[in-house]
Amino acid sequence: MVPGDYFFPGLDKPVAAHPPVVMRMNYVPDPQKIEAGVKILAEEVEFAWREQEA
Repeated sequence: MVPGDYFFPGLDKPVAAHPPVVMRMNYVPDPQKIEAGVKILAEEVEFAWREQEA
């Protein structure tokens, strides 16, 4: 996973609020690796929500 900011090089002011809220996941041809990566991402999102509620 890579923050979206890196995909807007050279812009002094990014287009709206898009870059800070975007993440990019590189394509991996092996479906098991994609599934494992999405699972890790889901766990991190759940952790962030729980931490915010505390």
